[in-house]
This record gives sequence, structure tokens and C-alpha cells, in this order.
Amino acid sequence: MAKSTNMITLLFTALILITVAIIFIIVNSITSNSFVLLILIWIIVFVFTILIKSQIVADERDINNTDITNILQSSLLTVFVIIGSSLFSINYISIIGRAFENTVGYWWVDNDSLSEITQKLFSTDDNEKYNLNLIITQLFSDEKREQFDNYLKNIPFKHIKYEFADYDKENTELPINQLYEKVVQKYKISKASLISLATIITMYVCYMPMKYPWINN
Repeated sequence: MAKSTNMITLLFTALILITVAIIFIIVNSITSNSFVLLILIWIIVFVFTILIKSQIVADERDINNTDITNILQSSLLTVFVIIGSSLFSINYISIIGRAFENTVGYWWVDNDSLSEITQKLFSTDDNEKYNLNLIITQLFSDEKREQFDNYLKNIPFKHIKYEFADYDKENTELPINQLYEKVVQKYKISKASLISLATIITMYVCYMPMKYPWINN
């Protein structure tokens, strides 16, 4: 290997961190559409893998068409298998998506802002003190308001009182709409986290044959 192992490893680590940051920005600020995410992540992995390969061979030669073809094939395969299966799990195997929502996602939104919202919306019918923020673990929405409303009608907590009449869903000042935004945020954070883990594995799978070139040496 032309470049030192430490330098290449440092570059790889930096690119992983940049990729994770990009994924969180895309999911939370641009789009959470699964197909669009799949294509964008493939482009990122493809470009970053070329960058790593070019540094590995920099002192010996320029990166060539064969290298690019190999990277194209490996990145396309790994992204569509690993990222694709992860997105499928999030969208169609609810237990996986819900598990991330109520761990990573809940940890992210469980703050004073959420407490203020839940205290305005819910009350108890006894003298016990409850963590009302936990109610959000029973509310889900992948950016579909109807889904959120259906879960809201069937909250399974005892001793919790709430009543929601028809309300203006466009009024961002209403606590119920603020709660909905928190539920969507919980979903997006969990989705970005799971995709980030899958992307790290994908980049590692693309990286190892370049570090130890037993394939297409």
C-alpha cells in the first residue's frame, strides 16, 4: 500500500463521519423517501470509495477505469443489499423501526420541550406522578397525519386523561400539532440512525478489498 495504513484509516474514519452527518441532514431536512435515500447513499459511497482508492494508489499510479468499474460494481451491490434491506425493514417490518423509534428516537426528543407539550395535553386521574413524555412511545407517524391520529385515539396508558376535539392541523402553535412534529422527528431520527449504521457497514465492505486487495489485485 502506497500510503501509510494510519493515514488511509484516518481518511476512512473521517469520510464515515461526514457520511453520517450528510444522512442525518438529508433525512431530517430534505427527504426521507426510501428510494431517493438509496440512490443518494449509493452516490456518496461510490464517490468516497473512489477517493479512498485514489489515495491508496496515489504514489504508484493514477486511479484507472478498471478501479472505477470495480468500485461501481461493489458499491452498487453492497448499497442495494445492505441499505436496501435496511430500508425495507424500516418500512415493512414495524418491530425493527419501532424499536429504533422508542430508543434512539425517543432519547433525542425526550427533553423539556416535549414535557411542556405533554403537560398541556394530558392529565392524570389520580394523585400519582407519571412521566407523561412516555406517551410519545405509543405514538407513531412516518409523516402521515392520519396514522398519528389513529394511534392518538388508542393510547394504552391507564389513569391518563385527554380529549381532542377537531382542531386546526395547520396551526403550529397548538400543542397537539407540536406533539405531532415531535413524533415525526422521533421517526426521522430513528430512520437516520438505522441507515447510518447500515451505511457504515456498507462502506467497510467496500473498503476492505482495497485495504487487503485479494480481489482484482
